[in-house]
Amino acid sequence: MVEINSYDKFTIGLDYGTLSARAVLVNTANGEVVAEAVKEYRHGVIKDKIGNRQLPAHWALQSADDYLEALYTIIPEVIEKSGVTKERVIGIGIDFTSCTMLPASKNGKALHQIEKFKDHPHAYVKLWKHHAAQSYAEKINETGNSRNEEFIKAYNRQISSEWLFPKILQIFKEDPEIYAKTDCLIEAGDWLVWQLSGNLKRSICHSGYKAMWQGKYPSKEYFRSLDKEFGNVVEEKLPGEMIHLGQSVGNISSRMAEKLGLSYKTVIASSVIDAHAAVPAVNATREGTMVAVIGTSTCHLVVSEKLNYLQGVNGVVKDGIIEDLYAYECGQAAVGDMFDWFIRNQVSKHYFEAAAEMNMGIHDYLSERASSLNPGGRGILALDWWNGSRIDNRPDLSGVLYGFDLDTKAEEIYRALIEASGFGTKLIIEKFERGGMPIKEFYACGGISKKNQLLVQIYADILDFPIKVSYLEHASAVGAAMYAAVAAGMKEGGYDTIQDAAEAMADRHVHTVYPHKERTKMYQQLYELYREAREENLNSKVLQKLQDMKNDARV
Repeated sequence: MVEINSYDKFTIGLDYGTLSARAVLVNTANGEVVAEAVKEYRHGVIKDKIGNRQLPAHWALQSADDYLEALYTIIPEVIEKSGVTKERVIGIGIDFTSCTMLPASKNGKALHQIEKFKDHPHAYVKLWKHHAAQSYAEKINETGNSRNEEFIKAYNRQISSEWLFPKILQIFKEDPEIYAKTDCLIEAGDWLVWQLSGNLKRSICHSGYKAMWQGKYPSKEYFRSLDKEFGNVVEEKLPGEMIHLGQSVGNISSRMAEKLGLSYKTVIASSVIDAHAAVPAVNATREGTMVAVIGTSTCHLVVSEKLNYLQGVNGVVKDGIIEDLYAYECGQAAVGDMFDWFIRNQVSKHYFEAAAEMNMGIHDYLSERASSLNPGGRGILALDWWNGSRIDNRPDLSGVLYGFDLDTKAEEIYRALIEASGFGTKLIIEKFERGGMPIKEFYACGGISKKNQLLVQIYADILDFPIKVSYLEHASAVGAAMYAAVAAGMKEGGYDTIQDAAEAMADRHVHTVYPHKERTKMYQQLYELYREAREENLNSKVLQKLQDMKNDARV
């Protein structure tokens, strides 16, 4: 147990990820994590069936019951571990994967929690990587661009299938009964805030990046142009006031306070996208600083005083991370997921046995073997499209590997996949620089950057840039706890602004990894091949036909 002073105050940061939720109890005076707890979701990602119904290709659902089960487990656990009295916990902040959304009734119950709808797939949570709404995203984009809608400029003129309105339109078109019975279509992060406080509010962060909200939603006329019966979607299905990050939505409800063992004075902060919460956690609140949150996927984030519509940027939102600043979001849809796919499906038993003999994890073992290889030395190149490409807003793209032969080893492919993710990051940085926004600092955080030293070194070599690595175990959760400290306010032991909270609470144990100049030169040649391979495959008829065959097989 960490030693704490009797006068210290604390906030709880809740981080809801793809496969699990975690809680950290954080000292508001210095950002020290005094206790943490993790709970895996019982149902995980639901991709195959709901009841007896086979799900088509590209579906990814979750159960809201898992979110509540995690909440009821991890908050009491961190309180018990820490020994902190409930009166000293001044706030709770929540970060969540996004866009992860669900249909709910007016009392806040998820529709799948209602018995008559438990076998309806569209009554469940649609996880961020639910890509089955692609055709609806294309309709939204085509209509928005043909009408020259102002909002679509902020999203590189392309809305992703991962976002809120494509998923809503999918429900509207494919399950009119569920749509009709839904009183509220809502981000899971905002839904959890609603469960904790009893107050329905919407976060500018979630809405700005994932719900086409740029100070306001698109017009009724725009939505009516998608379908004549869809014009009132905002008024009918999206209730709730929009609020800033670090703003209080109210105190915890008496029912939740009793259930979780907290004081009824505990403040609930507005929710934030998981990756975005990491920016204050590493104190990267300066112009020209990029934060890469490297996990299942990677999110690249930059804040600036300037508004600039950049090619390849998924979204720019004023107040999206820090009030009065524009926050830019880019990303890669598969990074950790890509490595995990390779380990689970392509690495032979021999490698696992060899790793066990050396008392090493399989990632560490492969990294050690791959570390002796030179860039391009085995002639293998990968494209990082295992879950589509966010840079191109193309969830239909699939991964590509070049250069196999009968001597190709697992560690060579593993290194090529790491390099591909580094090349994708370099491409993103170049898009900022071409738009007149040079990147001067680069921070990496998230589980992979902490655990995989080879990946960080390869990134530094590819980018020709020092990388500052945060060793915070749960950076996003700590960031959420910072926003909770702002919501509670200085009077209660918190802070007035997120910048003030970051100065006091951010990670101070940052390690800098420097590039190897000789490898940077080698990587520049390989990067040019990566760019050439991207262009060749972006409109590949072979990839498209293979995708069509896979989709047909699931129908």
